[in-house]
Amino acid sequence: MRITSKELEINFDKYNNLATKEIIEVTENDKVIYAMIPKRLFDEQIFTSFCGRLPKDATIGEDPFERG
Repeated sequence: MRITSKELEINFDKYNNLATKEIIEVTENDKVIYAMIPKRLFDEQIFTSFCGRLPKDATIGEDPFERG
């Protein structure tokens, strides 16, 4: 969701609550100046920046191509 800084100022409680569920980009003069990011997404972004993402079809087990 994208809102203006003025809209955030007027309805802060509303957007503060919404920010627990979705990313809210705050704009000024039609440019995004910051984003309110839910903690779970923030934590996930930090984790994936260190570890990367696994493909959806990844499984836990022995790698058949690994030397043993």
